[in-house]
Amino acid sequence: MPTDIPPLAYGNFYHIYNRGNNHENIFLQERNYAYFLELWWKHVSPITETRGVNIATQRTGALFERPFKRIPVDSTAYLMQLIVYIHQNPQKHRFANDFREWKHSSYHQLVSETPSRLQRDRVMQLFGSRQDFVRIHHEIQPLIGLEDDE
Repeated sequence: MPTDIPPLAYGNFYHIYNRGNNHENIFLQERNYAYFLELWWKHVSPITETRGVNIATQRTGALFERPFKRIPVDSTAYLMQLIVYIHQNPQKHRFANDFREWKHSSYHQLVSETPSRLQRDRVMQLFGSRQDFVRIHHEIQPLIGLEDDE
């Protein structure tokens, strides 16, 4: 196990990320997105997601590379950059031509007025306003400064 990955510490926030084992797409069917988000909201282990995908697709083995990676979120500027990065990520990986087209993104809930479990007001406060949130997402070059390990 690599030693350069910081341990998780209680009370801190992290950008936790990973990719599919062998760079595989872990969302093989449309229903995998909803299932993953349901597990995420319930704080269920990724092992449950692995079992579900393995059963549904008749595969075996690890679904995610190990260990998962994490970066401490230690400033407001980094949190804002991270929010934009996460929203633009489907465009970078060519799941969508434009990140605003990606229907599994929280971007849509954040810019809408519909009820949501997201802390929309806190996010908008970070960016200044809803208009600034949208503007910053459009102005920032996709994913500059937060490159994935290739």
